[in-house]
Amino acid sequence: MSRTLIATASGTLLIILAYVVLPGVAPADPHKLNLSILTSVTVYNYSTLLGGPLGEEPGWRGYAIPRLEAHVGPLWASVLLALLWAGWHLPLFLIPGWTSSPKWIYVLILIGLCVIMAFGANMARFNVIPAIVMHAAFNTVSKFLAGLFTAVQPSTSIPFELVLALCGLGVAFMLVLVTKGRLAYERFTT
Repeated sequence: MSRTLIATASGTLLIILAYVVLPGVAPADPHKLNLSILTSVTVYNYSTLLGGPLGEEPGWRGYAIPRLEAHVGPLWASVLLALLWAGWHLPLFLIPGWTSSPKWIYVLILIGLCVIMAFGANMARFNVIPAIVMHAAFNTVSKFLAGLFTAVQPSTSIPFELVLALCGLGVAFMLVLVTKGRLAYERFTT
């Protein structure tokens, strides 16, 4: 149980660092950001869990990632799963306003996210609770960012969605370096 709690806490903190804190401080004056939003529970609602994590994570991180990692290793399994996950979400691009990211940036966001989530899933030995919580945290990123930028607007020379993707990829890259590409992976036996 402690492994699951540690994986949940570290994974969630990495998601918030990658997709809220770094994209917040990169294009805006950190002193003008509403940092209190980071401890607010108001960003969560029923769709935070029901809008994907409960239905998707038993399949993505509970079933697919351990099997993919056994065949191609943790890094390539994460990239492959990101591509599959992007394909899964393609129909949502038909809904106006679902995301402001172009498809190619969305894929980059998911690659970083999948590497970070693989680390959490591997730490928990594929218990899906950390993956569900991490996915739910990611689902709140837009609310966190809206709260961060209440007093200041981000200013970038590239699309903000690309800043988001690059920050996620940067954290994922650091995880790959720190774990020497293993992402806390230990061979899964079925």
